[in-house]
Amino acid sequence: MIRHLHALLPQPRLTMRLGALTALQAILQGLLLGTLAPILTALLRDRPDFAAARPWLLAAGAGLVLHGVLTVVATPIGFTAASEVSEQLRDRVLRHAMALPSGWFTARNKARLARALTADAGNIGQLAVSTGGPALTAVLTPATIVLVTATVDWRVAVLLATTMPVAFLALKRAGRISSEVETELENAATDIAGRAIEVGQAQPVLRAAGVGRSGTPLMRRALAAHREVYRRGLRRAVLPDLLYTAVVLAGFLAALALSTGLFLTGRIDPPEAIALLVLTVRFLEPLSNLIELIGALHAMDNAIARVQGILSAAPLPAPARPVRLGPAHDITFTDVTFTYPGARTPALTEVSFTCPAGSTTALIGPRAPGRPP
Repeated sequence: MIRHLHALLPQPRLTMRLGALTALQAILQGLLLGTLAPILTALLRDRPDFAAARPWLLAAGAGLVLHGVLTVVATPIGFTAASEVSEQLRDRVLRHAMALPSGWFTARNKARLARALTADAGNIGQLAVSTGGPALTAVLTPATIVLVTATVDWRVAVLLATTMPVAFLALKRAGRISSEVETELENAATDIAGRAIEVGQAQPVLRAAGVGRSGTPLMRRALAAHREVYRRGLRRAVLPDLLYTAVVLAGFLAALALSTGLFLTGRIDPPEAIALLVLTVRFLEPLSNLIELIGALHAMDNAIARVQGILSAAPLPAPARPVRLGPAHDITFTDVTFTYPGARTPALTEVSFTCPAGSTTALIGPRAPGRPP
């Protein structure tokens, strides 16, 4: 996803800076939680050892201040990055659209272009910040907590480390289904957009026929198909989401049972048991949030693919060394033959003519009405 986004952006430096700040915040959260173990060990003794807890308290306070500074710095960068990503995408798509041949602008492609410039470009910029940052935190913070937990008890750390790949496998399946559902919804929405453009263009005819309010049968069928795709997508996404939630819950219960067992058998002290319980909760909480983000992440990835699909359309050919014309020159066509895509016979065959500078020239077939200007 990050690689696809950066491939689209001419200048991805701001998003890279935001990603680095978010990663530092996520790692810092895990390290701050790691200070709980020595602090609790020093303070929950029969006689609290404040001298032993003081360095860790100072380190936690400094880390908290640093985290606040990073938040203050990252917040405005996030707002700026969201708008800049959308602006860069719209500018690049518009510049590319101006170089596309007229035959590319079919009803469906016009709907794709309209959605890319409005919905897709805006959603990519917004989701890159509002969803990409939390998703990065939901991965890096648990990974840091696993390393921190290993300093308290390696057995619980191994259990948490085992939970992560199993959860990611379940998340991958849920994400794949979510991506397929989002693609189907987008195709249905594009069909609706194309039909809406047709309805807008044919308003005089539709009103004359008395169906100006109800729309065309094709429009009504497109709306019904979109509703059916939405219902089917909800049914498909329920089971994978529940499976991922079950994996995360099973990991939490297993870590809780292991920590309790170690405490009851006397292998760990009460302060360590409390610290392990806190670390386990903070480990699994970000993971549980990933299932809420995976749909938006795949929606953003699909939007990037749609924008890339427009940008991959072949533009009009241009010479490597274009000839720069002066202020006034005639244009001469010599023996020009042209055939429309899909046609069997050429529309023009060996036609030669000259367009004088500053004039308008019309080509009219032998059977076409009208007269040249």
